[in-house]
Amino acid sequence: PHPPVASQQVPATRGQRPLWGRFRGRTIALSAAGLAVVTTATLIGVMTASGGDGDTAAPASTAESARSAAEHYLKALAAGDAKTALSLNASPPPDTGMLTDEVLRAQLAVTPITDVSVTAAPPGPGDDPQQVQFVVLKARFGDQPSQTRIAVRRNGDGWKLQTTAVTLSLSSDSSNTALLGAVSVWNVPVKSATKVALFPGAVEVSSSNPNIAISAATKPLLLDALTSTADPTLRLEATLTDVGRKAVYDAVDAWGRYCYHGQSPPPDCRKIISSSANVVPDSTAVAGNGDFGDVTTKFDPQGLKVAVSGIVRWPAHATVTYGAADYAFTVPIGGTVDLSNNPAIFTPNPS
Repeated sequence: PHPPVASQQVPATRGQRPLWGRFRGRTIALSAAGLAVVTTATLIGVMTASGGDGDTAAPASTAESARSAAEHYLKALAAGDAKTALSLNASPPPDTGMLTDEVLRAQLAVTPITDVSVTAAPPGPGDDPQQVQFVVLKARFGDQPSQTRIAVRRNGDGWKLQTTAVTLSLSSDSSNTALLGAVSVWNVPVKSATKVALFPGAVEVSSSNPNIAISAATKPLLLDALTSTADPTLRLEATLTDVGRKAVYDAVDAWGRYCYHGQSPPPDCRKIISSSANVVPDSTAVAGNGDFGDVTTKFDPQGLKVAVSGIVRWPAHATVTYGAADYAFTVPIGGTVDLSNNPAIFTPNPS
């Protein structure tokens, strides 16, 4: 048998590490490289999950914040809280005279708001969900169900609806007539405005002028009126009241007393006819209300004027040369009574 051979170590060449050391170094280097790859992939995954430059989806909390603001609005309406409902309007109307608790509660007395719900709706094409969200408002007004899709816009750190009030147009045969100056909505004068802002709900129209009655065929303003491209319109109608008819005759009587007061009549007054021969000229004074049995009237609802024509018979007192001092005289008249004034004023036609 061969004699045992002693184990030998191969000496390392100068500048080289032992072979096992070189393998260990490669193992460490490969492990570090692998960690770098894993870390990079993890970073990419995190960026993708949290939304990259191409991701436009809004976080769920954003959509919920917008939905919650819209729900807050509907609940405020149902509770008669006008201040809160108006505060959630991204662009409040310039005139808020009818957006009050008093008016809102009057509306609710006619059309109570129940079954309130708000759900998120898909955004529009090209919308930035960080700036605008859409929701569907639903509620019941009295016994009428109602709903609409409406935008909710970011406002600072919160969200507000694109509108919380309906613009109601008031229409007559011609725009902005004297009639509009006598219109009240929920007992609030519109002051000649052709448009008014109201919360969704019932509508009541009346007259602020006792001489005329104003009416309109009304129906509740539902939620879809908030987003309608055309404003809802009320067609106004006016009729002369008994108070108005009396105001017409009172105005003519006032003109009679102005003209015939025991002295020479002013230049714009008509001469007296059928005067008794014993009456001293220009001494006649009207002594009571006229008899308008031979007078006709025609009401102009747009201008709130009444055309008057015919013969008025007035009781009078005069200076006489003999006989009774009390008698009656007649005067032909023609002109208009303006019922927009208080008291009404009669203006005779030019002679």
